[in-house]
Amino acid sequence: YLREDILWKITRQYDIYLTLMKNNSETCNELMGFARTIQRIDGNIYNETCSRRIRLIMNSNGILFPLIASRSIQQLNWKYKLWKNPNPAAKAWTMESDKPMHRMITRRRILKALHLTWLNKDMRNISRFKNIHKGERCFITCPGPSMTIKDLELLKDEYTIGVNSITKAYAFTDWRPTYYALVDSYAFGKTLSEKEVPGNTFCQREAFFHYRVNPKTRNGRETHLLIDYSNHRPDWMAKHRIKYSDDMSVCAYDGFTVTNMAIQLAIYMGFSKIYIIGADCDYSQPKIHFIEVEDDKDKISGGWLPAANDLGIEGYKAMKKFAYKHGCEIYNVTRGGKLEVFYRDNLERVLRNK
Repeated sequence: YLREDILWKITRQYDIYLTLMKNNSETCNELMGFARTIQRIDGNIYNETCSRRIRLIMNSNGILFPLIASRSIQQLNWKYKLWKNPNPAAKAWTMESDKPMHRMITRRRILKALHLTWLNKDMRNISRFKNIHKGERCFITCPGPSMTIKDLELLKDEYTIGVNSITKAYAFTDWRPTYYALVDSYAFGKTLSEKEVPGNTFCQREAFFHYRVNPKTRNGRETHLLIDYSNHRPDWMAKHRIKYSDDMSVCAYDGFTVTNMAIQLAIYMGFSKIYIIGADCDYSQPKIHFIEVEDDKDKISGGWLPAANDLGIEGYKAMKKFAYKHGCEIYNVTRGGKLEVFYRDNLERVLRNK
């Protein structure tokens, strides 16, 4: 009886595509991606739904495409290649820079709306982490100049989420975060794809990476997340509109800093109290990380860090509201720095009052 319901939902989704899409090109792209997803999941369901709603033909490359109205095979093939590959010429951190990833996000939202998330292996995998730490507390360890190895070792008995270049500290301590998060696919993400992490492990449990990051160090505990860049849209930024995700199995939203990515993860996992340490938000200092990263000097000389920091502060303000709506409290236990969005507390006092 469930099968009949699934068949009806998939058929209905095709009707929605054909009715609501703005033009034939958009319809073709959506139908093509949706059909391939269903075919990959279950060939029988595909034959009973997709092939009945649209006429599929084979082009010279052996790729199936839906033929709709007057769109030619050559046009469809060109469109497919355009969506399949990221656009390196587009501005970084924009939806145009990675259209395929945003198409995948759209498909996951469709599956969620149809209550078919169980059909997607990646969504099932990420859903394992929902509310697994409900009511507990965690520390997000950032690699700002104020961070020290001693502070990291104080957190050995706590749940922690390490971010970005916190891995540089692994050469000086046996401390490892409980979880690890990396959202930067442009800079440090490329570094991790070329170099092994000291100790050959990112964290004690699961490492969460941007969808495009392919780390050289792997041990079977890596999960890739889709990142929505909508917060970088000019119209959203003009209105100070910032959105975050309450379902990481669909996507996370880039909030102008990896810390906001880690906070989204923490809230998804059910943590009720989140403490941020090492988030200085102060680029007037000679260092931007407590252990230097390869491209730090280029970033400082580039002159864009203050503007990026301003965006990060806006992201933190929106995150504070998002966390409040989800019953989560965020505290800043960074030693110094200029992040004043969250209530300040002292690390030693927090650790004593566990």
